[in-house]
Amino acid sequence: MGANNTPACAIMGCMLITCSFTCFHAPDSHKRRAHNHRSRVYSAPSAGRLVHRGCSRRTLQTFVPSPPPSSPVVMVTEPRLSVERTPSAMVLITEDLIRRRAEHNDCEIFSLEEVSLHQQDVERIDHLDKWCCQLKILYLQNNLIPRIENVGRLKKLEYLNLALNNIEKIENLEGCESLQKLDLTVNFVGELSSVRSLNANIHLRELYLVGNPCAQFEGYRQYVVASLPRLKWLDGKQIERSERIRALQDYQQVQQRIMEQEEAYLLKRSGERQEAQNQSRAQQTDAKHAKGKAAGNDGRWYTDNTLSAENQENCPEVNPGDGRVKSDEEDAAFWQQPSHYTPESRLETHRYMEEKRKSKESRSEDKRKVKPARTLIAEDGRVLNVNEPK
Repeated sequence: MGANNTPACAIMGCMLITCSFTCFHAPDSHKRRAHNHRSRVYSAPSAGRLVHRGCSRRTLQTFVPSPPPSSPVVMVTEPRLSVERTPSAMVLITEDLIRRRAEHNDCEIFSLEEVSLHQQDVERIDHLDKWCCQLKILYLQNNLIPRIENVGRLKKLEYLNLALNNIEKIENLEGCESLQKLDLTVNFVGELSSVRSLNANIHLRELYLVGNPCAQFEGYRQYVVASLPRLKWLDGKQIERSERIRALQDYQQVQQRIMEQEEAYLLKRSGERQEAQNQSRAQQTDAKHAKGKAAGNDGRWYTDNTLSAENQENCPEVNPGDGRVKSDEEDAAFWQQPSHYTPESRLETHRYMEEKRKSKESRSEDKRKVKPARTLIAEDGRVLNVNEPK
């Protein structure tokens, strides 16, 4: 778990998951139709490892365990929909979004039993427990959710998929009385002792924690098997009776080791959070400083049509090509900068990509040519026959 300068694509601890299409290990009753969607590949280096951003986000590949024989793989992909954003750029789950995802249920959300909100950059679970009380299957994978919340009223929920998010603790699931399967693949769960809260879910049979920091703890599997006596499958592997007996026999020693490793991990995470906060403050200070030096904000005048050589150096809009080169250099520097694989760095990367996308869209709109008005009548009064393609 120690930090190093090895790129994510060369990390031995990096497990393999290919998400050209998102695969769900759904039981027979959870089958869904497939939708076309653009291909994506995700990576999941060990949390906290120091990796290059370009490798950790672009060549992200992790291993997803093969489903049990009784649970065939169902390919589920859906088109990306627009979602509402607050002024702080946080993505919200809106009624309009859920209705668009409920086309198979005639856009009725109160009686909705299954909904997929994956790959929407959602940063908080909200409203679902009030609007969709009948939900049985909920897909929320590949978002930016940092915490499990507002699902306690979903009494009929059987399958919850929260893979590829920023979750660090298992919590607030006690009210999901019918929960049978929970997928937390490739998150940041390091507080392994929180798994004991799932004892309240008496119907839970399948749990996926592969790709989390806690899965690297010595004695991880024995601890989970002993802590959840009703669990039948862990990370896609069936729990045999003999394995459970051995886990219960060694539970005291394994629990002690787990608590020590968990304490060390939480201490390390506290340092990473503090480092991320300091870095964020430094970036904000640099941004304000750069804004103060921008043309028009430095107390100088740029009113002459012909600028002097000195003014041209201080005015970034004189030569647009130079600004584009500078932007490319900044982009390359961002992706090559070593970064810990943490929830903060994942969120930072998402924000950066969103800003780049908006900037590109803004430039495209500026370059878009205004279509001239059609002339239907000539100067001499003749009516013109104008044919245009549809």
